[in-house]
Amino acid sequence: MNLIDSLLNHAVSNHEIPGAVVYIERNGKVVFHKAYGYRNLENKVIMCKDDIFRMASMTKALTAVAVLQLYERGWLFLDDKVSKYIPEFKNP
Repeated sequence: MNLIDSLLNHAVSNHEIPGAVVYIERNGKVVFHKAYGYRNLENKVIMCKDDIFRMASMTKALTAVAVLQLYERGWLFLDDKVSKYIPEFKNP
């Protein structure tokens, strides 16, 4: 976790990013949760751990990662019909 900490502190100090929140959970337990920098740089409003972020244009990337993780665990197969997981798609 020291690497994550130093990476984000460095990014904030070098004005690469105004702020960030990191949340890592493993086996159902929170192992790291920390806020860095500012949510409003102009007014120097500090980032909080429960701040919410808009993620424009990131849904495809996040969905791809989620699907690949399910595939690795054997919980989803790429040639399955979508209706197997979402019954509403059975009769489009």
